[in-house]
Amino acid sequence: MYLCLYKKGKKYYFNVVKKLTEKFAITNQDMESVVLGYKQKFKSYVFNGWDDFKRIKPELKNYGLRMYIAEVKAKDKTFYKLIIELMKNPLYQMVLAEKEETNDVADENGDVRIIELFDRSDWDYAEKEFGVKSDAVELLF
Repeated sequence: MYLCLYKKGKKYYFNVVKKLTEKFAITNQDMESVVLGYKQKFKSYVFNGWDDFKRIKPELKNYGLRMYIAEVKAKDKTFYKLIIELMKNPLYQMVLAEKEETNDVADENGDVRIIELFDRSDWDYAEKEFGVKSDAVELLF
């Protein structure tokens, strides 16, 4: 697999593809269909797992890579999620833990608290703040 970065006009896009020559169509924020392929690709990375992610993570920061731990409180559960964004769009999301509990939330969407991860100390802070432990930190740092 490859993580490919594309540029068409002044806009940037990304996709995970099996072959570097794949073409695909997406719908942009203006509800227009945009076809991207080899000619629009300006960067590609081998992307087969977490070791590849750790290797390319410093360079992806130039393209808006952000990582978070989110505490999401719904009425009957609390979820702890790892969220990874690239170019202000979701790249990966994983539930780290969930607890069955009744929460007093204001609406159906629940309450959310987020801690952005810049380095491992932020992960340690999030574990302390949210009271949840996960070995997923080894995947990122």
